[in-house]
Amino acid sequence: MNVSNKSNNFYKMLKLYAFSRQSDEEIKKDRRFDANIPLGESIVGIGATSNDQKRKKEEIDQKFYTSITSSQMLDLALTSGDPVIIDAWSKCMSKKGGLSLRFIVNNSKSVTAIVEWFIPVGTSQSYVTISQNARIPPEVDLENSDLTCFEKGKTIRAGAACKSNIRLKDAASPINLVLKAEYNSDPVEDADAYLPPRLREVVSRKQFDFSSSSQCAEFKKANIWVKKGTINKQFSCMIDQEMFPGWSFDLKSFEVIPETIGVAGKDSACNVHDQRGSVYELNYSIGAYSAVDGTQSCGATAKVEIIKNDWIPF
Repeated sequence: MNVSNKSNNFYKMLKLYAFSRQSDEEIKKDRRFDANIPLGESIVGIGATSNDQKRKKEEIDQKFYTSITSSQMLDLALTSGDPVIIDAWSKCMSKKGGLSLRFIVNNSKSVTAIVEWFIPVGTSQSYVTISQNARIPPEVDLENSDLTCFEKGKTIRAGAACKSNIRLKDAASPINLVLKAEYNSDPVEDADAYLPPRLREVVSRKQFDFSSSSQCAEFKKANIWVKKGTINKQFSCMIDQEMFPGWSFDLKSFEVIPETIGVAGKDSACNVHDQRGSVYELNYSIGAYSAVDGTQSCGATAKVEIIKNDWIPF
């Protein structure tokens, strides 16, 4: 997996997390969530209803995140391996000094932990010693991981990063590691790093089969008629979550094509209006008008795609 793909995946995590923690009004004002810049293939921000945004937030919380602090968001950005981010962070640490720990993701179940010591300004502390064994989370595959950088007595020297390859039991579990060190028996500030789930959002899509529901069958191919006067009729279709678990309507693909079936006379017309919907329900109305005696027949054909969001390993 190249740096560009990793960067995109982790930047998307940051965007998803920011979205999940904002109110509807904040989202509508945030240019990151403009409907013209969709989040994956989900409509959020200006072009979404409150229910749509609530559903997306619930999906993020249930499938992806527990809680992320501001410092963990920095860890997440560093995990992308983006050279611009790493360079800026390294320059900052060189000025600040101290012990650091970060992860680079190799694949969904393999990461490289990098432990570095930056000499604090105004000191000659060129190294530190790990003062106690780090507590290794249960999600780490101990038998297939190199944990020497986290063992008591390990010396970390400035300019010589210690790297450990870590294997993980699954791609979905986040982990957090804390590292304690000392210089000449005096403790230095702890280093900690957060590793987010190694998952990416994948969207499946297909044309919706209106014949799956008797109600939706009429919605797909509707028609009305009037002998003289005006008539309007509304048609609705709801997606059956038992038949299509996890699927929802893609509103961007929702289209209703009007059709004039029979013409009563010159002063007659057909129209489709009130075309609207949510991720679970679609609506539209057909209007027929005739100013003369005679049958004015109008119809419409609807089509829409359904989408399903899944989280899979990188």
